[in-house]
Amino acid sequence: MRFLAGLVLIALAAASAEGQTTVFSEDMGTPAAPTSVTTYDGWQNNGILTFTGTGEVRTTEASSGYAGASGGGNVYLTASPGTNFEISGVNTSSRSSMQLTFGVFKSKIAATGSDLLLEVSADGTNYSPLSFNALPVGDGTAHWYQRNTVGSIPSTSNLRVRFAQTGSTTAYRIDDVVLLYDVPLPVTMKGISATIEAGQIHLTFSTASETEMAGFNIYRSLLKDGPFELISSYKSNVCLRCSSNSTTGASYSFVDSKVTRGSTYYYRVESVNTSGVAEEAHGIIEVLVPLLLPAEFAVSQNYPNPFNPVTLIKYQLPAVCHVSLRVFDVFGREVVTLVERQENAGHHGVEFDGSRYASGVYYYKLTAIDERGKMFARTQRMVLMK
Repeated sequence: MRFLAGLVLIALAAASAEGQTTVFSEDMGTPAAPTSVTTYDGWQNNGILTFTGTGEVRTTEASSGYAGASGGGNVYLTASPGTNFEISGVNTSSRSSMQLTFGVFKSKIAATGSDLLLEVSADGTNYSPLSFNALPVGDGTAHWYQRNTVGSIPSTSNLRVRFAQTGSTTAYRIDDVVLLYDVPLPVTMKGISATIEAGQIHLTFSTASETEMAGFNIYRSLLKDGPFELISSYKSNVCLRCSSNSTTGASYSFVDSKVTRGSTYYYRVESVNTSGVAEEAHGIIEVLVPLLLPAEFAVSQNYPNPFNPVTLIKYQLPAVCHVSLRVFDVFGREVVTLVERQENAGHHGVEFDGSRYASGVYYYKLTAIDERGKMFARTQRMVLMK
């Protein structure tokens, strides 16, 4: 996102206020031979969850063809009514908006999965069914699929998840059972704006909601890819502090007075929760400060310096000039020509990429000759440190 001179306001659609976190996942392990569910001890969650039922754990027809397919063992439910497989001991206390996903293989091309019953229970007595999209039918459809369930999953200290065969024509295999739940994100960004007033950059942003938030940090760089430097923190700037929790959000501001006209600055906004965990709250923001024509020649010290591997060399021209910018090693040998052309009056910047060169001291020399023959030459030292 780039902001130019004047007032620019960018209104962002509010991001999702929730993200998904895994309650548990079970990939069935890899049995050495077909083993009954009740005696098998190679579960991913062996000793943590309880596994019961009349199915078998096998490695034939290993799961494949969907994201997260583990490809090891799977629970085989024969085409016999009542064959089942249950996972219990799942703690879903204080969880909400849960969804179960699983991999399923069918043995018959005509099967839609309607005879595969998936149920959940909080007490082991009363079970509620979960639904999932029908499996495709026709030639070539007897293979693995991943399905997401629809239905209410209770919040309990001992959730039971049960797969049961109700038909007598199709065998099923179950693998990669995953239970997810929605967790509120610490902060939901709503919008951000940048104004340039009297040579200063004013950043303002707002949130739609906040959960256990401490505040924000502001980072700045002269290069889009960094390095970024912390220039203001909620710890010392009260304008960046949060009130911990808010369902309506809040507004924040920061003024960067240490900027140079004609320069481009890149900012990152970082949110920090009350536990001290930090994460990027917004993508990189690019701000160009309005340009005033310089009154004299000048070349700045490269930044950063020392650098690895990229640095920025900035210079200013008071008039149209033929410009030559070259880099030399400590022996005076030319390494590369960065600029060799006519340029307009104004502020300029060129990146030097030292990724192909050895660490050490280098010199860059700027030579500029205007239309009247007036020449400016300046040499600066820089250090490439890998």
